[in-house]
Amino acid sequence: MATFGVSFRPTSKWNIEVDVDYLNWDKINDLKLQGSGAIFPNDLDLKLNWMDSFQYKLGVTRSFDNGWYVSAGYFYTSETASSQFFTPGVPDTELHVPSVGFGRNGEHWHWRWRDNSS
Repeated sequence: MATFGVSFRPTSKWNIEVDVDYLNWDKINDLKLQGSGAIFPNDLDLKLNWMDSFQYKLGVTRSFDNGWYVSAGYFYTSETASSQFFTPGVPDTELHVPSVGFGRNGEHWHWRWRDNSS
């Protein structure tokens, strides 16, 4: 896996991030399910013949006063298995995932121990 990412902050209140991941899946061709011979006549051999794939991610965060922020993002991954070698045991598909969220950066947790014995 190789990843490239950039975070751009045009102002102190905005953050824009872009990431691209390259996944070298083509090295995974076969998978033997050891122990499945207890149920089937032999351990199952799955022909995977996976392909390399990419993941693309984009995110935007806007910060507000008092630590509040809102974020939105998008994630896309290309499929790894061709239709010829698809198996329900290892599902695969092109995937599009949007997201939104909000939160607040407050005070950090801290612990104090005081010895009052003296």
